[in-house]
Amino acid sequence: MLTDSIKQTIRYLAGQSYPNECCGFLTKKGLMPIKNTSLEPLHFATIDPKSYAVAEEEGIIFLYHSHAKDLNFSKLDIDACKKLNIPFVLYCVEPDHFTIGDPRGGEYIGRDWIYGLHDCYALVRDWYRQERGILLDDFARCEVGETRQEDWNVFVDSFESQGFTRLSAYGVKFQAGDLLLMQIASPNPNHLGLIFDAAKQEFMHHCLNQQSTVEPFGGYWEKHTVGVLRYAR
Repeated sequence: MLTDSIKQTIRYLAGQSYPNECCGFLTKKGLMPIKNTSLEPLHFATIDPKSYAVAEEEGIIFLYHSHAKDLNFSKLDIDACKKLNIPFVLYCVEPDHFTIGDPRGGEYIGRDWIYGLHDCYALVRDWYRQERGILLDDFARCEVGETRQEDWNVFVDSFESQGFTRLSAYGVKFQAGDLLLMQIASPNPNHLGLIFDAAKQEFMHHCLNQQSTVEPFGGYWEKHTVGVLRYAR
């Protein structure tokens, strides 16, 4: 999807627009640069509806835009990505860095961290939708640091409404899809892992500013697990 040749072209286009944001699409016909129609192109990228319609006709593979120095998707980027339901590629000029966000789910391992789009709960939600046909609510995200405050308890307050029951953190015979409720540098549980392979006791998860991965359960992760959530509907 994002070949070296396409990366090089996006780098060039972003450099030509710098410090303003550039934008466009990769369609089935090739790269399609679009004029940024935002009134504040230094901070935002806007694509006019006519250009979007043309890209749709050609078959959109992804939408791309650039940031001068901010590595992170903005809240507006994330909201637009989810609303359009197409992959977004962000290129940050300084440093030279690409980030891919895909609201449709897809592969579980190796996802870039994008809080609110690719994070530990999004991984859980995508797995349940893709593997079980179960649609969990997409909770609004707070600021990252808020998950370490005493009054943040979203996972504990919400698991029953999503169809999960809480089991002990000890002596559980894991099943695929069990959630590991973890408490990491926080007064409350603030991280989720999902049992990916029960026989091997492997779980997948997505930590802050890292790519999603699969790891064996034990050691550090077992120490910080305070409960197991099992889907019970």
